[in-house]
Amino acid sequence: MTQLNCWNCGADASEEPLPLSRQACCQKCGEFLHCCLQCTQYDSNRPDSCDNELAEPPNDKSSANFCEFFKPKFDVQGKSANSNDAKTKLNALFGEDENLSGEAKSSNPLDDLFND
Repeated sequence: MTQLNCWNCGADASEEPLPLSRQACCQKCGEFLHCCLQCTQYDSNRPDSCDNELAEPPNDKSSANFCEFFKPKFDVQGKSANSNDAKTKLNALFGEDENLSGEAKSSNPLDDLFND
């Protein structure tokens, strides 16, 4: 079974009755759930960010809207989880490790080359 999660924080929002009302909000972070960012048709690669050619998307994609084409997206991780994953991948790409204090520690390849 699929689970409705908040587009922003990834919290479980499956207790919200479907279809989602315009006023439905995440109980954890307070963001609106009936918004473009929670919709299956949201596509940030399109100029208007919507796959549905008949829809008239609002400017603020995180704001509640009255879109009649809204279809809630299920099993999302939330943008904070996605940004942490992206940061981890970026650090791995550049050979940076996080130490316990949270500061990035870079392994310089030139140090290894010249034994410094």
